Amino acid sequence: MTGEIETISKRFLRATLGVNAQGIAGLQGVNACPNLVALYGDSLIAQAHMDSFQLRRAVYNDVAIANALSGQRMIFAAKRAVSGWRSDQILQRFRSDVADGSLTASRCGTLIFSMGTNDIAQATTGFTDVVSGTAITIANVADNLVANAVRLIDTAISLGIQCIFRTIHGASNMNAAQIGALEDANRRIRMLQQGRRLWLVETRD
Repeated sequence: MTGEIETISKRFLRATLGVNAQGIAGLQGVNACPNLVALYGDSLIAQAHMDSFQLRRAVYNDVAIANALSGQRMIFAAKRAVSGWRSDQILQRFRSDVADGSLTASRCGTLIFSMGTNDIAQATTGFTDVVSGTAITIANVADNLVANAVRLIDTAISLGIQCIFRTIHGASNMNAAQIGALEDANRRIRMLQQGRRLWLVETRD
C-alpha cells in the first residue's frame, strides 16, 4: 500500500506540473510549492525510503510518519541524503544543487534536513571540513556544524524555501566530550529560529 501511494504521488506530480527537458517535474517560472519537499541529510533522512528507487516509504521514519499524519500532503521531489554524511558533506551537495539549478528547477518550497550526529562522532579522531578546509576536532565541532547549518538555511531562505531542521540526538556510545559538544550544538541550534523562516523539531532521547 505504501509503495502504491508513493507511485501515485509521483504520477500526480508529473501529470500536474509536467516535466522539463532534464526530466525534472516542475513548471518553469512558477513559485516554489511548499508541498514539494527536498530532503537533505544523513541516515535519519536517508531512511525516509526503504529502497534506492524511493518508491517505498519507511514505516518508522519520522518524516514518513509526519507525512502520513498530514494526509500524504508532502511530495518528496528531491532527496540528497547518505548515511554517514557530515554537515560539510551535506552542505557541499546542497550548494552543488543550487549552483547547477536543479534545486530551483524542482520547485521545492520546503527543505527538511538533518545534520550533526556524524560530525560529533568523527570529531574524536578529527576530520577536515570539505567546504571550508578547517581542521575539525571535538573542541570546535559544535561551532562548525552549526555554521554549516546556518549557511544551508540562509541560502535556502534566500531562494524562498522554508526549512525544517531538528536538534541532534545522542547515542549510547558517546563519551563525555561528545555529549558536551552535542549539548553545546543543540543550544545554538535552538537559537537559529530567531529572525528566520525555520521550523525546529526538538529531538528527545
